[in-house]
Amino acid sequence: MRTFKSIPFRITFLFCVFLLAVLAILLFKRIDNLSKSADDLNKFSAVHLKLEETISWLREVESSQRGYLLSKDTVYLKTREEALQKMRSSLQKVHEGLGNNLEHQWHANNLGMLINERTMLLDRILWQYDHNPGQEEQIKKDIMTGQVAMKAVQAYADRMMAHMDQMQRRLQYTYREYTLIAPVYAFFLVLFMLVFILIAYISLKRQLKISRQLARKTEDTNRQLKEANTIFEMAEESGGVGSWVFNLDRKEIHWSKNLCQLYGFQWGSLKPSLENHIEMVHPEDRHKLLQAREEAYSHSLPIILEYRIIRIDGEVRHVRSFSKLSNNELGERVLMGTTQDVTGITHITQHLKETNVLYENAEEIAGIGSWKLDLKTNNFACSRNLFQIYACEPRDREIPYDTFALFIHPADQEKVRKHAELAAQSGKLEKINFRIFRKDGVMRYMQAVGKIKEDGEERYLLGTTQDVTEFTLAEEGLRQTNALFENAEMAAGIGSWSWNLDSNEFSASKNLYRVFGFEPYEFEPSLQAFLDRVYHEDKEKVAFRFPIDAFSEHKMITLNFRIVDKNGRLIHVQGKRKYYRNAKGERVVLGTTQDISVLVRVINRLSRVINQLKKSEAFNRNTAEKLDQLNRDLTSRNLELQHANEELASFNYVASHDLQEPLRKIQTFISFLAEKESHLSDMGQAYLERMQVAAGRMRNLIKDLLSYSRTTMIETGPMPVDLNEVLLSTQSILKASIDEKGAVIHADPLPVVQGIDFQMQQLFENLIGNAIKYCRPGVVPVVNITAEKVRQAQSAESLEDAQWYYKICFIDNGIGFEQEYASKIFDLFQRLHGKGEYEGTGIGLAICKKIVQGHGGCIDALGIPGVGATFTVYLPVATVPEQAPAQH
Repeated sequence: MRTFKSIPFRITFLFCVFLLAVLAILLFKRIDNLSKSADDLNKFSAVHLKLEETISWLREVESSQRGYLLSKDTVYLKTREEALQKMRSSLQKVHEGLGNNLEHQWHANNLGMLINERTMLLDRILWQYDHNPGQEEQIKKDIMTGQVAMKAVQAYADRMMAHMDQMQRRLQYTYREYTLIAPVYAFFLVLFMLVFILIAYISLKRQLKISRQLARKTEDTNRQLKEANTIFEMAEESGGVGSWVFNLDRKEIHWSKNLCQLYGFQWGSLKPSLENHIEMVHPEDRHKLLQAREEAYSHSLPIILEYRIIRIDGEVRHVRSFSKLSNNELGERVLMGTTQDVTGITHITQHLKETNVLYENAEEIAGIGSWKLDLKTNNFACSRNLFQIYACEPRDREIPYDTFALFIHPADQEKVRKHAELAAQSGKLEKINFRIFRKDGVMRYMQAVGKIKEDGEERYLLGTTQDVTEFTLAEEGLRQTNALFENAEMAAGIGSWSWNLDSNEFSASKNLYRVFGFEPYEFEPSLQAFLDRVYHEDKEKVAFRFPIDAFSEHKMITLNFRIVDKNGRLIHVQGKRKYYRNAKGERVVLGTTQDISVLVRVINRLSRVINQLKKSEAFNRNTAEKLDQLNRDLTSRNLELQHANEELASFNYVASHDLQEPLRKIQTFISFLAEKESHLSDMGQAYLERMQVAAGRMRNLIKDLLSYSRTTMIETGPMPVDLNEVLLSTQSILKASIDEKGAVIHADPLPVVQGIDFQMQQLFENLIGNAIKYCRPGVVPVVNITAEKVRQAQSAESLEDAQWYYKICFIDNGIGFEQEYASKIFDLFQRLHGKGEYEGTGIGLAICKKIVQGHGGCIDALGIPGVGATFTVYLPVATVPEQAPAQH
């Protein structure tokens, strides 16, 4: 018979059994989910790597084909085929790794189609190159189409990888959650198991005292206990967890079956002992285990420890142990714990740490710092390297953005703020260049780029900032050297050209077109196009003295001959040619062509005068001696002039070759980087483009210097020049600047003057270009040009008396200048503003002054800061009327 007192024990017993079963089932599910999360995480990691490998092999295919097109070496074709096979193999493994996920397979199929389109374009380019070498334009179009296709492949692959990264982060989060919760469930399961055993023991003891009829109930309890033990063992096996109990007083230790399997041996094959356990611990971690065990013996706080073990089969595994000291019902000290295999988690954690170290090293090498701006809280967090760029001590916590913004140059703070507002609206921070003052006071140039990210309710701006000071300063130096070369060539009246005998590439300077009477780039440059302009009587002489294909390295050849310019005029020129090999070993011909018509006319005129004097009856010995002396003087001057021309030609060679060759190498290497280093980021590509622009700007300084020295008016005699046509041509040349700033130009009817056409053109370009460049921010540039005839008394004091002059005024509404600098601005290399504020070499106004003085006039300036400036040019009138002319 059942007693009333046995009912609470039965209820307690059943409740414990139910609770134990629930905990076991939950632990089993958690462990199963943990295993699935680990499998999914490994699968996505493998697919991610294969996807990157596929894109890498595709780029290798492009690189190998490009190498074949450049060198015609068939080794590149073999490399191309190998890379193509590996790319297809990697793409197949991507499909296999995605399994039966229809959405991922669909994306993989789309990527495969894009890659097939790219490879088909590559095959077509290769076929055209081998079978239709003359179709260069079509090949170029296919190459451009291929670049677009490659960008589409890269963009689609990036989106797939970004999607996989997002899923990996979710799986990692889930995996960490399961990893943390599973041991807790196991602990509670063991704890409830012990409680259950204790309750069962008390219940059995009391029931035996009450009645023998409770024997059947005891049997049921034992059966349930065995079932619970079975469930516990299953839970341990599923979660990779083993339990153990160590009685400190009796020195006895018990291991669960799964703990034995975790150590790599069968249950019962090895007697559990502390010595056996220590033997299986990795030698480098034994001291850590012993120290933790001593701490566990001394107090009852839980101890969590990670260490390595060496299984019986020699495999090294990472485990995490959880233990706590307690007393059993007999008052004995018992250390109970669990041990879990965490090898997979440890490897993933180590990989993440190594990845972070590599990322920090990459940031430091590239001079880049990454950052995150919370758009709601305005909190700003950044990498350690960004602190180092700003010369600050790194911090591990977020700081207000306003604190970091104090480093920005005051003149750039508004620009940065506006870009941030646009980024918040558009979702992308466009590239922005700005200056900062580091904590140590040094000013540096920065470039930032970023994009908006949203995660639930959070909305933040992620970006990078790079120190581009060296690039910026290099751009300025390249721009000045470029200007120097261009002006040096114009000043010398020389046109230069180069021809690569191996690649058949021909290039000509702007001034070479002018020497032949054409506008720069009026026709496609080619050697034959210029040789066709040689006078027919001199063609044979030029072909004999200038054999292009007879390559003789470092040999200089000089020849005087005649050409027919665009207008049919016969021009005497002097040509020089030199051969050399470039850095690639290719044969290159460098040449110059100089207009020497004036020199030839002077020599011919003097010869005729001397011949006429010799035939004169009044010719006597004294006159003959004087004429001979004059002839010797003229011959000496002639030689000096020829020597000066040769030095000028040598200078042009230096300007066109020695100065330009480093620039060409820089541009060539930049082009190679842009083509071959395709893994560069958008920011890296932008830097390469800016370096290319800076190399082009360097020629401007050479150009300005040559223009300055060319303004001696020795090329041709003065001719009528219609300044109205000069103004129209100037507006066409400066159209880009005029349209960009919305400039307005008003002009009176302008006169026809005696002068050099291209020098008048340069005068107008410099004065109008300066008026547009030095405009006030937010004010539309307006240039007024007036013209009138004046006497010397009405003009500058330095002009001749009783001479009529055209007074031409260029009046602008720009920033103006202090009048005390009115004479200084016409000096060579003089600038009133820093290079960072306005572009320029400080040569333009010096050229204007030299041109006007060479035409027998003068130029002066009047400036008012914040109002504008007036530049007045006085040019002599060729034919002076007897009465004062009406004002224009």
